[in-house]
Amino acid sequence: MARMTFKEWRFECSECGKTVKKMQWNYQDPPEHCGKPTHLEHSHRGNAPTVIGDEIDVLVEHGPCNEDGTPRRYRSRSELNREATRMGWTRDGETPHPERIDWTRR
Repeated sequence: MARMTFKEWRFECSECGKTVKKMQWNYQDPPEHCGKPTHLEHSHRGNAPTVIGDEIDVLVEHGPCNEDGTPRRYRSRSELNREATRMGWTRDGETPHPERIDWTRR
């Protein structure tokens, strides 16, 4: 079963090509305009959603380095975040929650 959605839909008139906006449920029939039926307009609007990946390639020279103080290379954001949290660092005032970290994945 399709999800029921109540939102503003954009329809295009099949006669004059004018765009008509109407708040309605997705299962309702399209409205009429100029006495003719309309159809959903499917033009592109806005940007496509993006995903920020976990992969990075960073050589850290200060801060979460190796135990002997030599620079350490991090290949993922989560690895760098785990190490910073282990050190007790915060980001933008966030309180770290070390009890939520799975230390066995280290």
